[in-house]
Amino acid sequence: MTAKNADKHAQIENMMNHSIPWDVIQKKVGCGKSMIRRISRKTKMQSKNSAGRHRLLTPRKETKAARDIRLGLSKSAANASFGVKKPD
Repeated sequence: MTAKNADKHAQIENMMNHSIPWDVIQKKVGCGKSMIRRISRKTKMQSKNSAGRHRLLTPRKETKAARDIRLGLSKSAANASFGVKKPD
């Protein structure tokens, strides 16, 4: 990516974060709708990853990430959150 494009990308990302409509961004930055769409998709994924949001976990299968979270929690809270019933 050239420096000029990187600057455009940064501008678009910044405007997207401030929820400016795409047509306004298009006029200010001077690029196509597809470029804005592509960058917005990329930034959305980055924000999801950085926020640490996890996909909805199915109750049948516990992923490695879910296990790490569960082990990080207190045992009773973890059991409650994953629907583990206490033995009678």
